[in-house]
Amino acid sequence: MFFKKSKRPSSQSNMLSDEIHQLHIKQEDCIQRIARMQEKLDSAISQQNMNKKIQEDLCGQLNENTRELRQHHMALEDFLDTVEEQCQCHEKISSLQSDNQALLQSCLRYYTLLWNMENSASSPSIPDSFIAQLRTFHEQMEPVLQKCGIQIIDQTGISVDYTIHEVTAVSDTGDAALDRKVAQILTPGFIYKGNIHKKARVLAFRLAAKETEMPSGHSIEKKGDSFNV
Repeated sequence: MFFKKSKRPSSQSNMLSDEIHQLHIKQEDCIQRIARMQEKLDSAISQQNMNKKIQEDLCGQLNENTRELRQHHMALEDFLDTVEEQCQCHEKISSLQSDNQALLQSCLRYYTLLWNMENSASSPSIPDSFIAQLRTFHEQMEPVLQKCGIQIIDQTGISVDYTIHEVTAVSDTGDAALDRKVAQILTPGFIYKGNIHKKARVLAFRLAAKETEMPSGHSIEKKGDSFNV
């Protein structure tokens, strides 16, 4: 007897081959997906490393900027302290200048009073000892004023200079050489450190008018130069 071969094993083999093929396909797909995921992971890691490097650089720059800012802040504090000290110095200088000006005014008033007393002490009732004492005070005070930068305007016999003289009185003279010369100091003036502090009040000579005879026997008055008083 002859038996026919069964086709079942062949069918099962084909199904098994299909399943294996499908498994290979799925495996390849999985491998490809894993490869893509690995690429993405590598890219993410690379980006993360880059971001970390950028972050480190930014942190370094921030620390450097913080140090510079701290240095600038300290420099600004030092500058403000210096400005404050300068302001205090300016205030002290202004106060000293104000005190110096007040002291100067008092000193010059005292000198003027002393000068007036000395020059008006001509009464017989005033003892000579008192006049001598006034002169001693006067002589002692002048060097002190000079050391303080004060120059006294009290010279007579010099030409009138309106920058330092104030002519408050005149005296006629027939001597042309005395015309417009200081005849007397009425109140002394002062120059303080090169600047006119107070003009001297003076009496000045003025050339008197002359009379000239005319041929007819008449005479006319020849006017002298005008003098500002």
